[in-house]
Amino acid sequence: MNQHEVSMEMTSDIKGKMIISEFPEASERVADFIGLKGERFHYDRENDRYFINSFYPSFPSES
Repeated sequence: MNQHEVSMEMTSDIKGKMIISEFPEASERVADFIGLKGERFHYDRENDRYFINSFYPSFPSES
């Protein structure tokens, strides 16, 4: 089984992990914006982390 899953859809799990921060309102706006852009979300099962393509930091994170 592959360690990585790829999704083109902003799921509630992905969005929930994106908005974990000190600024949840701003994080939610960023998540909504990214969700509209048709980005690919890569999920690393082993580390329970998501990546947006390869240009953004993984999340949840401190970034």
